[in-house]
Amino acid sequence: MLGGVDFPPADEPPTTTITRDLSCLRCGYSLRGLARDALCPECGDPVSRTLVGDVLAATPLAYRRRLYRGARVIWWAGLGAMILAMGGPIVIIAGASQGLPDQLVGGCALVAGFGVLGAVVAFPIGWFILTGPDPSRLTRTTLDRAALWTRVSVIVGAVWFSLNIAGVSLLAGRTTGIIELALSFLPLMLLGWHSWMAMHYVSLVAARVPDPRVQQLARTRRITVTLWATLGLFLCGVGVIAAPILYLLVIDALRAALKPLALAER
Repeated sequence: MLGGVDFPPADEPPTTTITRDLSCLRCGYSLRGLARDALCPECGDPVSRTLVGDVLAATPLAYRRRLYRGARVIWWAGLGAMILAMGGPIVIIAGASQGLPDQLVGGCALVAGFGVLGAVVAFPIGWFILTGPDPSRLTRTTLDRAALWTRVSVIVGAVWFSLNIAGVSLLAGRTTGIIELALSFLPLMLLGWHSWMAMHYVSLVAARVPDPRVQQLARTRRITVTLWATLGLFLCGVGVIAAPILYLLVIDALRAALKPLALAER
């Protein structure tokens, strides 16, 4: 039992050596001809870990806890930003219409603004935690490449939107006409790119839980969230609400799937 998860017996009987082609999960060395209870000659990782398969339960507890912590940070940051961004203006307008003092209304606006700013800062931090490298692997995998591009999408998006929130237009005085119009759609492209990469990465992590439900959910949302985050914004702004809700539901499903692994000892 690893991480509270029972695994079926491997193909090879306990008393035999490995007779099929099998690469060490940690370094990629060929384990053919080695005993099941041996260590990899290249990296010293137990052969039994490779026989179990590429599952999170066989990884260090600290890594599993980091994945769970990252998913939690993304979930709470996204939820907080969505609530404050959508509910803040409603509360402020309602307060002003009810004749509340300007100082109180202004204070609410200030609190909401700082809350959104804090959530926007926490969001990429959560993704950097979630996409951290697996210390039990020495070779680059599809998961590592997906993690890299997810981080890049977060960084590029954060820089672009931070500059625009600060009032610094990257287009001012540099482009005109059709080029400026085309570049004005860049935020939508960034949203779509990040949505696709984020859902792709989640599906790969879910495959290591393993949780087919979360994996399939992420694969499906990879398309729907991307469409809502881009084309959906033109449907009377519905995409502004639908995209983050669908996005956070996937993150919450991953968080729930990672929780038992983060709390279980090896």
